[in-house]
Amino acid sequence: MTVDTEEDDAWSGGYPPSGQSVRNIERLPKLQQLCDRHGVRPTYLVNSPVIDDATSRSVLQTLHAEGRCEIGAHLHAWCDGPHDRDSYDDRTSYLCNLSEPIQRAKIERLTDKIASVFGAAPVSFRAGRYGIDHVGLKLLAEFGYTIDSSVLAFRACGDHGPDYRDCPWQPYRVSECDIRMASDEGLIWEAPVSVGYTRGEQEAAHRLFERLNHPLPRVLKAPSIARRLGVAAQVKCSPEQSTATEIIQLFEAYRAAGAETLVVLLHSSSLMPGGSPYARNESEAAEILARVDRVLTHCLSFEGVKGVTLAQLATSLEAQRCAA
Repeated sequence: MTVDTEEDDAWSGGYPPSGQSVRNIERLPKLQQLCDRHGVRPTYLVNSPVIDDATSRSVLQTLHAEGRCEIGAHLHAWCDGPHDRDSYDDRTSYLCNLSEPIQRAKIERLTDKIASVFGAAPVSFRAGRYGIDHVGLKLLAEFGYTIDSSVLAFRACGDHGPDYRDCPWQPYRVSECDIRMASDEGLIWEAPVSVGYTRGEQEAAHRLFERLNHPLPRVLKAPSIARRLGVAAQVKCSPEQSTATEIIQLFEAYRAAGAETLVVLLHSSSLMPGGSPYARNESEAAEILARVDRVLTHCLSFEGVKGVTLAQLATSLEAQRCAA
């Protein structure tokens, strides 16, 4: 259970380097109480606006001190300094599109901030807008991170962002030279945000999905027909963008494929009405929590299924690798 713990309404337009509000963090205890009931410790991936605000910092310090969560890092290139420019755009809002020196400086500053506030350096990371590449992963390994969760399985991230469609969709150690390749001697563990298909073998379903989304099939509305038939329905494991039923179907498809990990993604801003486009009012914010509750209830009802933090996942994966 991963939570991008960040400023209010990061979708409102533009990429302001400062002036963000973080009122949504006051809603985190509601989510935490839900996770507590299910015995799940969420991973809160936090950025500078959250850490720099006294109220939101206090909320997270309390949860962390009580041992109820993990604190990781979530870097928004535009509001996590230092800055080498006065403004950011669609291209430079991706960490991976910045120079190596500025990537290094941003990762180092955020890591140091988290270590100072929470008493321990973070070991888990997610780049804002899923914008990571092998350069960023090399830097994360250098700063002591053991696991990243920036890859968005089976997806490409916009015109200026990375293309993850050929990446593994289950956790893997990332090759030093190519984020799309797994390597036993890789830099760091990658736990892709779970995206997948509700029917069939995942890679085969993805190939069909890609063919249906070529120009001619799109004109003939083939993708829409395939989704309605459930033949090639792509689901993102996010209670903001998918229904509980869809996520449960994805969970079952992952289990049928022999997958061992499902990474759930939530934005903290979706806990507050008006905090994100997914929670425009109190009813929609409440519905997101209800979806989380239903998904956790279903998934954790199976023997052997348990909630882990990203750090715990990395430790388990590394133990399996060493044993093999």
